[in-house]
Amino acid sequence: MNDLRDVSRISPLLDGPVVFDAMVPRSLARVNRFGPIENAFAGRARWPEAVGNELRKVKPKVGGLGNVLGGRFGKEIELPSSAEAVIADLRSEITPTRVLLSNRLKNLGEAQCIWLCQHESWPLVTHDDSAVSMASAHRVTTFDVIDVLLACVGKKVIKPGPAWKIYEKLCEPTSSLDPDLAAMFALVAYPPWHAGTKQEFIGAAAELYAR
Repeated sequence: MNDLRDVSRISPLLDGPVVFDAMVPRSLARVNRFGPIENAFAGRARWPEAVGNELRKVKPKVGGLGNVLGGRFGKEIELPSSAEAVIADLRSEITPTRVLLSNRLKNLGEAQCIWLCQHESWPLVTHDDSAVSMASAHRVTTFDVIDVLLACVGKKVIKPGPAWKIYEKLCEPTSSLDPDLAAMFALVAYPPWHAGTKQEFIGAAAELYAR
């Protein structure tokens, strides 16, 4: 869990390229809340081929993904064939051997993201525990969905209150979001039912918005 009180740490999200894995944009699009993120990161988002393939696969079921893949948000990066061996090693760090043998795509997007971030010195947006652990082991700076929402406030595309409402929407197991993903958003980062969480977020967001 990142420290909400230290708003300076999200500076890498405010300017320059940022790598996204599939989870955050897919989930925001699923609950029809992708607009602020699209505006805040317009032209700066980057993702590797495996992430793009994952998003294209679910696009027919998630209407808002057309905005993710349509060009304004950012662009897909083609990785060189020379990176394949390193990416395979990265996958093996967080994927059991039996899964590697039965599912050639499991954690491929996360591994490609880590390689891309290492190669380009870009930060990574992910809300997945295993991806965060792998990134940390390889000295890749990671940010979660709360950080992304704070960046949206910092870019003045949304105000603090509505930004927090987006996080609450993501955590609703009864929303259009998959219940397992909703639980992951709630448990991995900042449970919305925790007494001080909303106040801490609003306080940090208000400081960013006032700059």
